[in-house]
Amino acid sequence: LDLGGVAKGFALDLATEALRDAGVTSALLHGGSSTVVAIGSPPDAGAWCVALEGLSEASSPPPVARLRDRAMSVSSQQSDRPGHVIDPSTGVSAQAATWAACIGRSAEATDAWATALIVLGNRPTAMPRSLTSVLRHQQGTTLASGERINGWFAVGPDAECVTAGQTRQNDGEHG
Repeated sequence: LDLGGVAKGFALDLATEALRDAGVTSALLHGGSSTVVAIGSPPDAGAWCVALEGLSEASSPPPVARLRDRAMSVSSQQSDRPGHVIDPSTGVSAQAATWAACIGRSAEATDAWATALIVLGNRPTAMPRSLTSVLRHQQGTTLASGERINGWFAVGPDAECVTAGQTRQNDGEHG
């Protein structure tokens, strides 16, 4: 039993709850290289800007998510060595996606789904509607819903997509 796919998110959710209970209204919790939680926004901005380094071509700017009261988790497989995410149906390294990212209210849920999407790829799932996700395949980037977004990142409530100098916002409110 390996809880690595959810433990970091679970711990961040507990820390977030403790900080909110203590009256903290603005913070960015960083749980290592794969999961962050935004509480509110920085005092001088409407959202926390989080770049996803290492997930784009070296000559391209990294995808950036703007987070406010959301968690984001990323899971990836390195193309130059076997990945750490194992497909339980085959017992070998998952090949469905090179990376997956999820945004939602719970770090535990985004952590679990980012890992699961590496295995599932764009196959239909019962993923909660409250999560926004994007997958990177060898052929390009695809939303789990199948919608394409210029090869970069998905938008969800209180987040936006930055793609090669262009910004696409969702229909939700932005600060």
